[in-house]
Formats: sequence, structure tokens, C-alpha cells
Amino acid sequence: METEFIAISKTENMKYFFFIPLLILCFINSVQAHEEPPKTKKEKADAQAKQEKMIRNGISRVTIWKHNVENGVVSDVKQKYAELNYNENGLNTSILVYSNDSLKNKIVNVYDFDGNRILDFDYEEGKPAGNAIFQYSKEGLIQDIINIDSAGNVVSEDKYFCNPKELAITLSSFCAPNKLNYSYTYIYDTGVFSGNCIEIIHRDSAENQVMRVVNVYDKNNIRQEKMIFNADNKQEYKFTYTYTASGDFSVITKIGADEKTIETNTYSYDNKGNLISVVSKDKNGIVTDVLTYTYE
Repeated sequence: METEFIAISKTENMKYFFFIPLLILCFINSVQAHEEPPKTKKEKADAQAKQEKMIRNGISRVTIWKHNVENGVVSDVKQKYAELNYNENGLNTSILVYSNDSLKNKIVNVYDFDGNRILDFDYEEGKPAGNAIFQYSKEGLIQDIINIDSAGNVVSEDKYFCNPKELAITLSSFCAPNKLNYSYTYIYDTGVFSGNCIEIIHRDSAENQVMRVVNVYDKNNIRQEKMIFNADNKQEYKFTYTYTASGDFSVITKIGADEKTIETNTYSYDNKGNLISVVSKDKNGIVTDVLTYTYE
């Protein structure tokens, strides 16, 4: 399944990622993979729109099930994979990740009166694994994330620097005062607060490129492609997108540098627009993964 390339406050090595606003949860390999808070007005508006959808559809809980697939055949056997809980304001209050139907990891989120996430607490195998403190501008845009380990020690701090003239926002993660760990630079087309993010550059502590992402939008500001480049700035693969009439993902296709299909992911929805399944197929069209979603 496709992974979003975003700034991650607590881990860089993340193959899959919570699409919490879209209710798409894909095989997370760490409970410390968090959704990035909005850093632009456009992102904040998108988050609020998804919040309103949760309220409108009366959703307080989403349960995600992973189905057994053998040789392309989907069986009736399934396991609880995750549970996402929401409050009356449509905000995600907790995420529970399961393994073999047993609770493995948990994230608990705390919000202020304006709906900004100000704290989260991580638990691994039932034990505290650390927490994060989030600080915002007066517009409710993320400015600073302080990451704390289970012993109460600050292990890193992520700072957001806005450069309107360069149409860029840079997240710099420091593992000690003035000691850079890594950075992400987000570049926008028409402005840092309301434009489309057209490029993301991930750099290491020596400021060498680790990865680069280029997003391509159509005239209606709908993303059509996302190209992934490696440390040598060579394209490794890309994602192409098709959408439903309501603007939700329909099919996401992963394509190699040789323009051959690697994987496709097909998204299905109910009549309220809630995601009900994601089916992944390999280059030969054989089903490899199936997730289904139930709502309360």
C-alpha cells in the first residue's frame, strides 16, 4: 500500500503510515508513527473537513480488519488489526494496534479547546513508551514537537521554520541543542499557507539528500502523480491516482522506474463515503492484501 512521505516526529524508518483523516490504516511497523499536525492553512482546512465528516456520519469508532490471503485467494478468516476511537468533535482520541487479535500498541491523543492535539502518549506491549508535546501558532499551525522517552527525558525536538519568500517550510529535528538529526523541506507552488506541496526533500544530519518527492497536480489542484527519488536523485518509483466523484481515492498504482506496474490499491466506500475496503494486488493482478473497515 502507498505510504505518504511526511515528517515523522519519532521515527524515520516507517514503511506504512496512519491516514487518520481518510480512515486508511496500512500495516504500521511502529506505534510511534504519527500523523503530522497541520502546518499550513490548507492542511488545517482539510483536517477540519474530515472532522466534520466524522461528526456528520456519527462515527465514534473504526475497526480495521486484516483478511487472510493465500495464493491470491481471500478467505473468510480475518483478524482485528486496529481500532481508531473518536470523540464528539470528530477528533481521534486513541489508536489501538493488534497482532493476532491481541492488543500490541496504543496511542492516546489529548486536545486543547481549539481542537489542536497538544499531547500524545505511546504504549508498547502495555508499557509506556514515551510521549510528545505539540505547540502551535495562534492560527493553530504546528511549530514545535518535543519528544520524550518513557523515563521522562527529552530525546528530540522538531522545529518548523517558515520561509514565505522561498515558498518553503522546513522541519528540522534536533537530537540535542543545535545538533541536527534530520530535516524535511516542503516546497509549495503558490504559497506556503494555501498552495499545493509540490516537492519534499528529506536530508540527513549532514544535510545530504536521503529522499525527494515530487507531487504533480492538475489544473483543479488534484494530485495526479507522486514521484519518489533516492539519495542519488534517481527516480525509483511513482504513484498515480484516480478518484471517485466525491474526490476520494479510487485506485492508487505504484509504478517502477521502468514504467511497469508494481502494485495497485483499490478503495471502496459505502453510501456515506466511509471507506469500507482496500484491496492490494501485485504486478500480475493477484490479490496480496485486503483490509476491511467497520464503523460504530
